[in-house]
Amino acid sequence: MWKRILAVYAVFCLIFCVTMSVLSETASAEPTDSTGSSSDPGSSDSSGSEEESSPTPEEPPIDPPPSSEDSSSEPSSSDSTSSEWESSSEPSSDIEDPPIDPPSSSEDSSSSSSSVVPPITPPALPARDELVDFDQSLSIASGKTLELGSGVSISVADGMSMTVNGTLEMSRLLVNNGSLRVSGSAALGEGLLNDSGTLSLTGGEIRSGSSSGTVWNEGGTLRLTGGTITNTGSGPALYLSSAPSGWEHTSVIRSRSEYPVLVGGVPYVPDGYEIAQSGDGYYYLSRI
Repeated sequence: MWKRILAVYAVFCLIFCVTMSVLSETASAEPTDSTGSSSDPGSSDSSGSEEESSPTPEEPPIDPPPSSEDSSSEPSSSDSTSSEWESSSEPSSDIEDPPIDPPSSSEDSSSSSSSVVPPITPPALPARDELVDFDQSLSIASGKTLELGSGVSISVADGMSMTVNGTLEMSRLLVNNGSLRVSGSAALGEGLLNDSGTLSLTGGEIRSGSSSGTVWNEGGTLRLTGGTITNTGSGPALYLSSAPSGWEHTSVIRSRSEYPVLVGGVPYVPDGYEIAQSGDGYYYLSRI
C-alpha cells in the first residue's frame, strides 16, 4: 500500500517539475517590461497588442522623380506636377518676341557704314614760309612740266588763275582760292584743297596718295566734266564738306579705298550710281 502511495507521489512530483521547467522557459523567452522583470502571459499579450495597435509614426514616403520612360508610358500625378513645373520654368509661347528691325535700305547705307570709315582730317595748311602765293595767272602749256621742289606748297590767290594743260608735279599741297583749270596731269603729293576757288576738270588726271583725299572741297565750286580724280593711298578721291544739291559730275572718280566719295566723313553714293571694283584694284563711282 505504501509503495503505491510513494509511486503516485513520485509521478506527481515528476509531472510538477516538468511543468515548472516548461513555464520557466516560456517566461524567459517572452519580452520583459520597462523594469527588466518578465510579465505574466496576460500582461505580455496586452502589451503586445498595445504595441501592435500603436505603431511608431513613420515619415511619408517620397516619390522618386518620374523617369522619361514612366512619363512617356503612363500619365500620373507626378507627371502632371513636373509638367506644371516645367511649364512655369520655361517661357510661355504666348509671349511675343521683341520686334527685329529690318536691315537698312540702300538709302541708309551711307550713314550706317560710316563706322567703318577711319576718321578723315582736312589737309593741314603749310607754314607761311613754305607757301608760295601766285599773285598772277600761270599757265602750263601742253607738253611742258612744272616741277616744284620738296617742301614747297603753292596757293592760287583770289582773282588769279592757273591752267594746267601740261604736267604739274609737286610733293606738298595745292591750295586754290582762285580759278584752277586742269586738262593735263597734276600729280599732287598732299592733294588739292579747293578752299574758296573754282576747280574745272575737263580732261587729264588729278592724282595723289593723300589720306585726306585727292580733292578736298571746303567751300569752293566743282566743275567735273571730264578727266579722272585718283587716290592711290588710303583716302578718298573726293571729299565734300557738305552734301551737294545734285550730282552733275561726269569725271571718273576712283580710289584704292572702298569709298571713293565722302561727304562729311560718310560714304556717299549719288542716285543712279554705284561703287564697283575694277580689275585694276580701284573702286569706281560708276553710273548704273
